[in-house]
Amino acid sequence: WQPQPNQSSVYDVVAAALHKCTGETYGPVVAGRTDKGVHAKHQLISVRTERSHDHEALVAALNVTLPKDVLVLSAREAPATFHATTSVRQKTYSYYLALGDAAGDDVAWRVEGLDLAKMRACAQRFV
Repeated sequence: WQPQPNQSSVYDVVAAALHKCTGETYGPVVAGRTDKGVHAKHQLISVRTERSHDHEALVAALNVTLPKDVLVLSAREAPATFHATTSVRQKTYSYYLALGDAAGDDVAWRVEGLDLAKMRACAQRFV
């Protein structure tokens, strides 16, 4: 998410798209950052704007402007006190391990030699 020296980040493309679509310059605030190589689905951001925008038109304009791997699902007005990082009520983290060729390298860590029986036994301690 966060800006990276000498390379594009999700923050950079979202901030640029917001500026292009609204003419306003502001930095989006994210509910949680991701590490390099980690994917975020349904990431929540908050943006403070100088004026109100038509939510549906803004979503459509952003999605035309953003690269295909970044998508805005919805937009709505929030209370002035809302902040994506501190106001969020829940965060869910999911980790995927691919055994063999089950998934592409871009969506899962590929591992070999796991003892599934031991992993299942350990997982029972968490549920």
